[in-house]
Amino acid sequence: MTGTAASADPTPPPGTGGVVDTPSTAPARVSAAEGGPAGTTHVTAGAAPGLLIGGTDSAPGRGPEGLVYDNTGRVLYRAGDTTGTTVVAFKGSPVLADRSPYGGWRLTNTHGEQVGRVPAPYLNTADHLSTDTQGTKALITGSAWATVDLSATGGAKDAKVLAGVVREVELSSGKTLFEWNSLGSETARVPVQDSLTPAAADYLGVNAASYAPDGTILVSGGGTGSVYKLAQATGTFDWILGGKRDQFGLAGTSAAPAHPIDARMDENGALSFLDAGNGGSGARSVTYAVDGNAKKAQRTWNWAPATPVTGLLTGGNQVLPNGNRLLTFGEQGKVVEVAADGDVVFENQAAAGVHVSRTERVTWKTAPTEEPYLGYDGLARLDSKTATMRLRWNGQTELVSWQVRSGQDKDHLDKVFTLPAVDTAVNLEIPLAPSDAAFTVTGLDKDGASLPVGTTPVTYLDVLSGGVARLADPASMGVATSFPYRIGEGWVRDYTQGLAYTTGGTAPTGEVSAIAGAVATEYRKYGGPDGFLGPPVATMRVHPDGGRSVKLRNFAYIAWSPATGAHLIASVMSQSWDTYWNSHMGLPGVISGDPTTFIGYPKGEQQSDPYGTGCYQEFTKATMYAKGCSLVNGNRAFPVFEPVLGKWNSMKEEGRRVLGYPNFAPYQGGMDFERGIITYSDETGAHAVFGGILAVAWKGDNVFIGAPTTDELPAGDGIGRVQHFQHASIYWSPSSGAGTVHGGIRDKWLALGGVRSFLGYPTSGEVYVGFDPIATFNQFQRGVVFWTAGTGAHEVHGGIWALWSHTPAEQAYYGYPTTDEMPTPDGRGAYQLFERSGMYWTPQTGAHEVHGGIRDAWVAAGAERGRLGYPTSNEYSPADGLRRSDFEHGYIEWSAATGQTRTVVR
Repeated sequence: MTGTAASADPTPPPGTGGVVDTPSTAPARVSAAEGGPAGTTHVTAGAAPGLLIGGTDSAPGRGPEGLVYDNTGRVLYRAGDTTGTTVVAFKGSPVLADRSPYGGWRLTNTHGEQVGRVPAPYLNTADHLSTDTQGTKALITGSAWATVDLSATGGAKDAKVLAGVVREVELSSGKTLFEWNSLGSETARVPVQDSLTPAAADYLGVNAASYAPDGTILVSGGGTGSVYKLAQATGTFDWILGGKRDQFGLAGTSAAPAHPIDARMDENGALSFLDAGNGGSGARSVTYAVDGNAKKAQRTWNWAPATPVTGLLTGGNQVLPNGNRLLTFGEQGKVVEVAADGDVVFENQAAAGVHVSRTERVTWKTAPTEEPYLGYDGLARLDSKTATMRLRWNGQTELVSWQVRSGQDKDHLDKVFTLPAVDTAVNLEIPLAPSDAAFTVTGLDKDGASLPVGTTPVTYLDVLSGGVARLADPASMGVATSFPYRIGEGWVRDYTQGLAYTTGGTAPTGEVSAIAGAVATEYRKYGGPDGFLGPPVATMRVHPDGGRSVKLRNFAYIAWSPATGAHLIASVMSQSWDTYWNSHMGLPGVISGDPTTFIGYPKGEQQSDPYGTGCYQEFTKATMYAKGCSLVNGNRAFPVFEPVLGKWNSMKEEGRRVLGYPNFAPYQGGMDFERGIITYSDETGAHAVFGGILAVAWKGDNVFIGAPTTDELPAGDGIGRVQHFQHASIYWSPSSGAGTVHGGIRDKWLALGGVRSFLGYPTSGEVYVGFDPIATFNQFQRGVVFWTAGTGAHEVHGGIWALWSHTPAEQAYYGYPTTDEMPTPDGRGAYQLFERSGMYWTPQTGAHEVHGGIRDAWVAAGAERGRLGYPTSNEYSPADGLRRSDFEHGYIEWSAATGQTRTVVR
């Protein structure tokens, strides 16, 4: 699309030796810069109001993305790295929920700000999210792998299938309020045999869950052809509609659903969903009047496309406020809106091969709080004198057009172009006159009014103009009199009082240097652009304290301040002085992009390091070190500050040997070296950490340990090493590696003898028990120490540890240790008590557990010193309703029916 300019800038007077070009006659143009329209659309007057919110599961060349678009297919919002977008309630307000392909949803408000996340841990897939109307609770549907015995029906004894999962969570905290697993529930189990597609791993095909008017949950089971009404209070099904266990008499009738998708119920008990069909039957939208108490259902709506749609696994069925239905045919890439009389009033067809996610029509309005993003690389085509820019404003639903204003400087933007906003991101091509130097872009609504925060900052048309404008005193350069033109390997733009220089191939694209004043005078002493230092490659900087510097091509700078005079920063020092440190330090008093506020000015020339093979150069605020004095082998210099510098230099040659040279930027509280770190604080002082202890101390899951409070010390056994930190200690030995201990576990271990105890050295940090986040443990070379707030810390080792740690489920069943391992009174073995069990071990019997009524009977009979002796088995079930434990001289049985035990002595 094209636009026309209004008015023109006056032509500036020619500069000394400058070149003046004539204006371009090309029109302004606009085109979509991202994915273009959501699809091919058709809409009639009967369509409901609102925007379309959904997305694509796949898009050639783009991958999955969430979308908000209008009836013309114009995309107003794109969410990358998501497999769909929907509107849900959150704390009383509507928000967009973008589904991550890695699980969970990101919630953003009407200003495009993230306000929350809904995680979905421990699920193989997390496919659908819905909320209650108040936005306090959410339903997550997904699946989890399960092992089932299908040998009775010709399948494998240990077949792997996907159990359907519905999880209800509290949105404010993420706390799970209720969870149903189709194979894990005893009261609402859906057996694999219910599946209409028994060969499918996802036998149930849960694709949606929504709240019924009474607060119970409607579960859509496409694989079983059923809709389940699940009561959280009882964990049972109130009713099942459709499928092999249909309770409404629909089986065998044309009203029976084949593959329900996206079932929802209104306040009047009307149940609506998309029936994807099976075999030769096509997809249809259906509604039933449901009487759950009487188990009666009457189909009141049935609509199918004129051309049957088959092969669907995904889709959606939204009943709109005006009675229309918005239907999503996922694998077909189609969204249609059907009026109450069956007429199609809206249709959007995605490109061939694109699958669409569940789409809804919602009255939605967003107004981003951030200004549009403007991507501009300068003059892209000097031959046509055209500026090409990319503009992106994602999520502004009121945006209709873009207005570009350009001129000779930021105060004279007199030329105006207006172009349509055809996508969330557009490419603009703007013709230029020789006097053009700057522009802004403003987003307009349907009435031509400027949208809030919709104007971009002033942007300069080429890097030379921008570089001059950013000088502390741009007026010292005078007025530009030409477009950039080539000189040697660089580009120059003429000004009435100077010139600006930059590098670039077909266009000026490099750093700018506007040569003026004392720095330019010093630079000329080295031969200027034709000298051995090379041409300037960046804008000359005027620093906050009045000093100046210029970057030169051949790895050098000239920096000057009144206090130090001018000095050359060359080779490895120059490369690091400006190009790395100041973009991401974030330290107090440091100005991003200005090395003098961080490192300062050079006080002298580069010198050799007296303690090692490297070199250094002193600056007014730091000393820069490099392990090599040239740029070969990846050498780089890093500034070292006190007290790190004092600690490192106090170690002299030993510091260079064990730590090496700095290899990363300093940060608040320390610095990284090649083989270690030095950290410091006012409370702990400066200490070096290196070797195996460093590998553990700097792991992401051990950041809680705090700063070191000592240097590395002997561990006390003549073998290992230890270093103490504010909140933990790290021990290392050649056989165990390094491990972290702290808190109650550390106290218990030290009480047992620490590194000299039977447990040995720690081999891990303290971690949560996988099935129980309130419990933690440390692994040691010959055992484990567990801790909970209720039981304290206790060790487990040997045969009892092997028994208790067999599976997480058994650990949860037996509970945590409440004692350490102790010898039995008869001296034959050992025992250990747990929250719900006792475990006994002898060399002859091994380790076995005894619990519940059987343990009570055994203890009453004298335990291991009684007639039965030690246990020789864990509790097992010899028959239905019976539990049994075997002992050396008999057994004890317990009856579930009577709660009584029977003791048999042999």
